[in-house]
Amino acid sequence: MEPFPGHRIEELTPSAEWSMNTCLTVLIDSFICLGNCQGQISVFSLDSYCRDGLLHCRTLQTSARSKVHQLAGDPLQLVAADSTGKIWSWSVGKAVSFDPVLKGVATNMNTLLLNTMVLTEFFICLGYGNGTMRLLCRDTGSVYCDVYAHAAALTAMAYNSSSQVLVSVGEDGLIRAWAIDEKQEECKIKYLQHEVVDDLMLCGVQFLNEGGTIFGVVGYDRNEIITYKA
Repeated sequence: MEPFPGHRIEELTPSAEWSMNTCLTVLIDSFICLGNCQGQISVFSLDSYCRDGLLHCRTLQTSARSKVHQLAGDPLQLVAADSTGKIWSWSVGKAVSFDPVLKGVATNMNTLLLNTMVLTEFFICLGYGNGTMRLLCRDTGSVYCDVYAHAAALTAMAYNSSSQVLVSVGEDGLIRAWAIDEKQEECKIKYLQHEVVDDLMLCGVQFLNEGGTIFGVVGYDRNEIITYKA
């Protein structure tokens, strides 16, 4: 395995408030999208690199003088949440054409509480520090429902399209599983079950196989991955 040179990010406006880049995500194994603290998202192609570095394809813009707070993506869409509480999205097309879908849709929620964001086939799922999980329509940005999922901060979520199961974890030590039925005429979300991890505030979750039958969780201040099998 041989590393290749990266791409030098352009200098940002000197300011303590705007001093860092955040939010790294990979789309369909072909793009890296890096959101920064000035509301910009730089798109790099992994298919077009050489020893001179990654190919910078284009730059996307969210709200002016905002920070890109969260990024999520799948083979069809890139979604960003900025620090003004707005949601932006672009369709991922061929020939690196990121066409706008949602243009600054207000969530009416404090974005600073937004800890995690994942995509399902029809929904943008937002997880907040007050334990709320909000589902937005991917095409319109309209609120489908609010689910009071955790008694403390909801810190991470993972979705598996094969099983249509969404798993959420929180600082209350709970792992909750939700079924999202998106094949019916009317989409439904249904609570399935939960598991308690004693004496551990959970901060991460990820499915470990394509079928969605195995997933792992991690917590603060514990150097281990706890795995579960359905």
